[in-house]
Parts: sequence; structure tokens; C-alpha cells
Amino acid sequence: MPSADIYDLSIRIFPDGFSFAVSEGGRALARSQRKGLERRDVIPLLERDMKQLQIAGTGNLKKRIIVHTPVFTLVPTALYRKEDIQVWLRFFQTDIKEYNILREDTLPMFDCVNIYALSSAVFDFIRTCDEIEVRHCLSNLLLENVVPFRQQSQSAIFLYVAPAEINVVVFVSGKLMLANSFCYMTSADVLYHLLNIYERLQLPVNETKCYMDISENGRDVKDLLQQYVNVEIM
Repeated sequence: MPSADIYDLSIRIFPDGFSFAVSEGGRALARSQRKGLERRDVIPLLERDMKQLQIAGTGNLKKRIIVHTPVFTLVPTALYRKEDIQVWLRFFQTDIKEYNILREDTLPMFDCVNIYALSSAVFDFIRTCDEIEVRHCLSNLLLENVVPFRQQSQSAIFLYVAPAEINVVVFVSGKLMLANSFCYMTSADVLYHLLNIYERLQLPVNETKCYMDISENGRDVKDLLQQYVNVEIM
């Protein structure tokens, strides 16, 4: 694979490791995922994997870090004031413990702000990565996968399967109806959450497509979901 400056590199930071995906024009070219890592190990391993894939160093790529953190909430723009960020998080998340670094992603196309909290360990890692855009995982799903769909009238579900967590966005008749994350232990848990969403929002299973973006560990989930709903891989 020749190196080029048009590649897009997304680094996902999970509680127990990281993954990265390299794409070109929205088409995935390479994926890699590692678990059980210390934060200091991430960049050296990332650079080694990219070298093996014959991709240029990170300085030549469009880059973003996507953080997976359970402490977040979407707030309508009309209600949001920056000085109230901690109040909003404590209102929706009763226990933030080590998540004490507050950040926000402004999403004007959805008329809301995604506010979230990072642990000090994740924040310290991010500070070592110069000139890299940082997004919350749910913000990334909205911006990368849902934005191109917004002008269509049919209903759809957008699903990203991360290690131990799924991110779900539901669009119905051009309106954002749900954006949330759920923890899971088995593929059956993911199916339960998804079918529950179909039922709660009264979405016809055969007519409402589920667009899926998966990490390496999500392939078993995909195989199970395809037995029950209309799945298309993004």
C-alpha cells in the first residue's frame, strides 16, 4: 500500500487499549486493534503497525483521536452554557469518580453539544499528541456516518460496536430520535439492546436498515444481528 497524504487515520482509545483504522475516501484500507496496553505503549505500537502496513508516519495523515468514555450527555444548544458543563454531567451521570477532565464537542448540524468527561490518564495521553483532533465516540458516529444521511427521509439505525460498548444513533424521517451508548458482555446483549430500540421507537425491522461500523471484535456481533435485522456494513 503506497503512502499518501489523503489517508484518514482514526485512533480509538478504549479503557484497555486502542485501535486504529486507515481509510481513503471513506473506504477502509486497514484496521488494527490491541488490548491490555499502558498509555505509554500506544504511540510506539501504532507507529510499528503503520510501518508494517507501509503507511507513512502520522505527520502525513489527517488524524483524529476518538475517545470512548462513559460519562457524556447531549445538550440542546439553546439550553447549553459553558459554565454549566459540570452541572449537566452530574445531572445525567451520578458518579463520575476519576472522570474529572471536562470537554465538549459542538454539533451545530444537530443543534446540540456533546459534553463529556475524560480520566486524567486519557487526557495526559491526548496532550502528548500535537495537532490531532479529539472527539467523543458518539460525536464521531454522528459526524462521520449520520451527517451524509440526514437529507434522506427513510428511518435508519447507525451502530458502532467497540470493545464492551456500542454506540447507537437513530434517525426517523430526517429527525434525530436517539443517540446513546450501551455496555455489553456478549453478542446477545447487543441484539437485545438493538431489538429493544426497534420496539420502543416502533421501527419496522425489515424496512429499517442498521448501518454498522465495527471494530475487529464486532464481527461476531454482526453475524448474529444479520439473522434478525437488515444490516449493512459502513
